[in-house]
Amino acid sequence: MAYNGRNNYQNGQGGYNSRYQQPSLPDGYLDGGYFSPAKDGQKRAMKREYILGYPEQIARALDDRDKNKSTQLRKFYDYCIRIRDALEQGKTFQEVESDFCRLTAFAKYAENRSRVTSLFVDFIDRNVKIVQSKESFYAFLKHFEAVIAYIKK
Repeated sequence: MAYNGRNNYQNGQGGYNSRYQQPSLPDGYLDGGYFSPAKDGQKRAMKREYILGYPEQIARALDDRDKNKSTQLRKFYDYCIRIRDALEQGKTFQEVESDFCRLTAFAKYAENRSRVTSLFVDFIDRNVKIVQSKESFYAFLKHFEAVIAYIKK
């Protein structure tokens, strides 16, 4: 094995980089969606882990000295707030769905400009894919708000 001077070996074994794992979203994240199954005619309830568990884990994983700054992530959250406002003014989810889906493209653009990490793009993309209704959009908004609350300034 030859050392290449960058804290790893040319064949990719040993050194710091081979032990370093890229941050990722928690195991089981979004499996089964945001809601617990409805019981005996009751309304479905949002799972607690999307407010109390996952947000802190995701915020820690998003912690990056140069990217994912709170102001950058807040722009995405503010965009979601504008969509919520449109819903509250009487628009249907189908009318705003294309605007919501644009979040994935916006996240990819920000990644290409080195403003966010690929993990943030994955976070946005996975959530956009499971939001299919006004109800699930509001659940995502609560979840995203909790993630933003844990982001360090």
